[in-house]
Amino acid sequence: MILLPLLFGAIAAAAADRTDKPTQRYYTFEELCDKYAAREGYTCIRFGRKMMRMMSDRVEADDRELARLLDDLHEIRALTTTCPDEAFLRDAATVQLTARYTLVSSLSEEGRTTECCLNDGGRRHPSHFLLFSHGPDEAVVLDIVGYFDVKDISRLSSIRPR
Repeated sequence: MILLPLLFGAIAAAAADRTDKPTQRYYTFEELCDKYAAREGYTCIRFGRKMMRMMSDRVEADDRELARLLDDLHEIRALTTTCPDEAFLRDAATVQLTARYTLVSSLSEEGRTTECCLNDGGRRHPSHFLLFSHGPDEAVVLDIVGYFDVKDISRLSSIRPR
């Protein structure tokens, strides 16, 4: 009999403890852009499917693999800032939690952390490659959407303006 009130008291205290804590909101990439893009020091960049095709047409004829990769991409989106604060870093870190992203790689060095995650859509749905890189002076959230093999994503860095 004495244990029953103690048990109910412990359960009630645990329930009250859980309800007092604020819940962390998770953001999709679009929601993160909507929240931060209009703020000073933040920039949202979007390259759509038409831009991918235009870039594919300009790729050297000898790099057909890169041209094919560009043809299969739907969109490249990035949100950047030169003034990352704790709220932005916390919100940006939740983007990978909104979908079924799998960590591909993580690197922390000299005050900068970079995580690459993949939401593999398979053959039926586009995949999402998410890169979140941040240091004391800047942060970048990059989302690449399309049909691709994740090992080919690094090839995009070979594109240079003429």
